[in-house]
Amino acid sequence: MKIISNRFSIVLYCVLFNLLFEYSARGLAYTVSRPLFYLFMAGIYTSYYAILEDLIVRFKLTNLQIALFSLFWSFYPTTFITNNLINAQTYGGRTLLGINLGAFLFILFFAWPFLQGIFTFYLANRLVPRDWDHPRMGVIGYALAIGYLLIIPQISNRAAGAAGVRPITYIAVLLLMAGILAWFILSVRRDRKRPAPAFEALPFMDFLVIASVVVLFALGTFFYQGRAVVTTQPLSQRAVVIQHGWLALSAVAFLIYRLFIRRRDVVV
Repeated sequence: MKIISNRFSIVLYCVLFNLLFEYSARGLAYTVSRPLFYLFMAGIYTSYYAILEDLIVRFKLTNLQIALFSLFWSFYPTTFITNNLINAQTYGGRTLLGINLGAFLFILFFAWPFLQGIFTFYLANRLVPRDWDHPRMGVIGYALAIGYLLIIPQISNRAAGAAGVRPITYIAVLLLMAGILAWFILSVRRDRKRPAPAFEALPFMDFLVIASVVVLFALGTFFYQGRAVVTTQPLSQRAVVIQHGWLALSAVAFLIYRLFIRRRDVVV
């Protein structure tokens, strides 16, 4: 159902789905007591998904390219805002070059490319089929979106706890970001003449996104355990454990479906 313009309707549904993801680990009480947090996150997600939607339309991004861009972006908030990726006190404390392997697996690999990337855009396009001719975002739009993403979180929501992180950790993060960005750019250049794909409703993908909505809503509403420091933030530990299980299960299910059953892209 188109609410406003095609582009902003897609972005809006992406934002709402990801606010539900935030709600799943925080619960109803947190939502009522801190509504400004969701306003702040709405700004973050609006900026991010406006950029990614524009890139999808401009370059007809594949599933791999969406996953690569999502993975590239995920390093920034988890390293320089929430510190989840460089915090050795969570996920069992297993690290490599100071990078928390649990955070990398569940947040950067399972969450961002799949649930917050491919699943998000499939759901949005299921509700509002994309108009591939909708207006592109201009230089001012990119400047405002990138400026919001880089500056506002540093001012209003930066987590404490990055002290003592070795320089090698930041070097490793920056090298990984550079490598993933280079892979993304080279992949886009190779496929730059790719035609606009036609959206196809798929029962398996319908199941994944509907199940995700149900699971995320249920976690925030019925599985709230009380706030504890999980990752670097006060979240419901029980909800986060189940949430992470669903992130892993749904991502692996998608990979099996995409690689071995469908054997071609899911148009998002």
